[in-house]
Amino acid sequence: MKFLSKYKTIKCIASCSLFAWCLISIFLLSSSLVQAAGGKANYLYGDFKPDYHDLGAMQRGALNYVYYCSGCHSLEHMRFNRMSRDIGITYDDGTVLEPVLLETLMLTTDKVGDQLHIGMQRQDAIEWFGGHAPDLSLIERARGSTWMYNYLLSFYQDSARPLGANNVVFPNVGMPHVLVDLMGVQAPIFEKGHEGDVNHIIGLETIIPGEMEPDEYQMFVADLVTFLAYVADQNRVERHRLGVYVILFLVFLACFAYLLRREYWKDVK
Repeated sequence: MKFLSKYKTIKCIASCSLFAWCLISIFLLSSSLVQAAGGKANYLYGDFKPDYHDLGAMQRGALNYVYYCSGCHSLEHMRFNRMSRDIGITYDDGTVLEPVLLETLMLTTDKVGDQLHIGMQRQDAIEWFGGHAPDLSLIERARGSTWMYNYLLSFYQDSARPLGANNVVFPNVGMPHVLVDLMGVQAPIFEKGHEGDVNHIIGLETIIPGEMEPDEYQMFVADLVTFLAYVADQNRVERHRLGVYVILFLVFLACFAYLLRREYWKDVK
């Protein structure tokens, strides 16, 4: 009787743990679906999923960040030498290709081990612009790749705003449209009967062309977002690779756990 009572208790605990895990998984999945559904209304350019194995996109995105974003936005959780190794700016033996870094990416520092800081001081930014620009190290984790992609494509002309620009994804945004020379000037297309309501913008039309063609600019944004997605989770690719082996191990272990359970319970009725 003691043997039976002991294993009934273990079975009960295991069943309760499995049930609790299922509930937690369902809750997390539901929350993710609701969050995704809640923000899609203003995504004029659809979903965007970065290719974390595309080193070329990351290298181009790093250049895009340095030349167009690093004047205001830092990457304080990223170092040049780590970035160089991860996105393939290395010699054949894997060491950092320092000459290329010095010529292309290292515009504000002279050490490959430095973080990607900006020259503008926070107090100066507050005085000049009314607030400091956020660090972009974890922006992809906070907002998501789709949000970032659509945000950078969704600026439009708005004379009512202090800086003359607004954004479909982030209404009344404080950031100026710093990429306007590349993208050009866009005007909103409103749903019939909702003129002036940002929630009812159904499209954007180019009224002044930029230096890039629309497809070229979208590729520019895609590369930049891919790079920032890598920065936000630098171990993502390695974690996913190891995750496959972990899942296979757990499946293998589950088979033995099942056989062990059956052996324990074969004489218990």
